[in-house]
Amino acid sequence: MFKKFFLIIILVLSGACGYEAVNTEKKLLSSNFSINQVIFLGDKEINRNLKQKINKYTRSKEIKNYDLQIESKSIKSILGKDTKGNATIFNLELDITIIIKRTNFENIELQINESFKYNNNSNKFELQSYERDLKNNLLGIVMQKLVNKLSNNQ
Repeated sequence: MFKKFFLIIILVLSGACGYEAVNTEKKLLSSNFSINQVIFLGDKEINRNLKQKINKYTRSKEIKNYDLQIESKSIKSILGKDTKGNATIFNLELDITIIIKRTNFENIELQINESFKYNNNSNKFELQSYERDLKNNLLGIVMQKLVNKLSNNQ
């Protein structure tokens, strides 16, 4: 009985061991840059979601201040069809071109392409909801890449 209790206590106390994810929201927000101005071109839905994510980084003057021009495009294509000709497999691709501008520095062009394959759903409402969630998840990946680039950029 005492062995089991002691083993459970040890497992509970040593469970986390100071583990912390590399790209936590807290670490990303404590970066040393600020985004001053953003110009959006392209897909309005993607731009609206990107704007919400970028607003976290528009704060007071930091060591590095950037202006961004973002052009976004969403492409949904059919990869597979059944014998009746109905789509069974889709591919959702986000193409985002970001021009990073910083005073007294050369402009940097960052091209980010993210894609995901998924199966069709007979319920079209669920399919649209799933596609919206996919876009949001892919935009999260795009934002991580952008923040890493801006953080590491000299």
